[in-house]
Amino acid sequence: MSGISSSHLCFRNIVLTTAGSNYNGLGNQPQEGYDDLVYVRNLQPLLAAKGINAHFIVDQGRSGNQNYTRNGGDWCNNKRAGFGILPTTKTPDPLIDAIVWAKNGGEADGTSDPTALRFDQACASEFSLQPAPEAGTWFQAYFEQLMVNANPKIPKLL
Repeated sequence: MSGISSSHLCFRNIVLTTAGSNYNGLGNQPQEGYDDLVYVRNLQPLLAAKGINAHFIVDQGRSGNQNYTRNGGDWCNNKRAGFGILPTTKTPDPLIDAIVWAKNGGEADGTSDPTALRFDQACASEFSLQPAPEAGTWFQAYFEQLMVNANPKIPKLL
């Protein structure tokens, strides 16, 4: 960005998918470090101090269940996850322009098969739904779990 000072930078939106997991709450997670609303409110002043007037789009695709203690190893096919807040522009804070579901709901985060080339131990942990296919492939059982644990509940389609 040669020749452009930070005073000329303006980002209307930063897409916030914390760790790509989208399990974090939005103003409803008391556990420190796992609430995207707190994160947005802490990050925006830091960016503003550098001349970046940012607003955010927050991924809440798998944040429907906040009634359990989180840890750093629960990012892969989290067996307690449910679809979260439905995509909307009605948000809890003016810094957030939209809530989206950025990651496909039935897409596996990684495989629980220890013989697989792309195996990650986190995907075989006690926090992960198993057995799980390779990352990026359709995971029907996970999709069904996200539907069951959705908050708000998703109305049945005809």
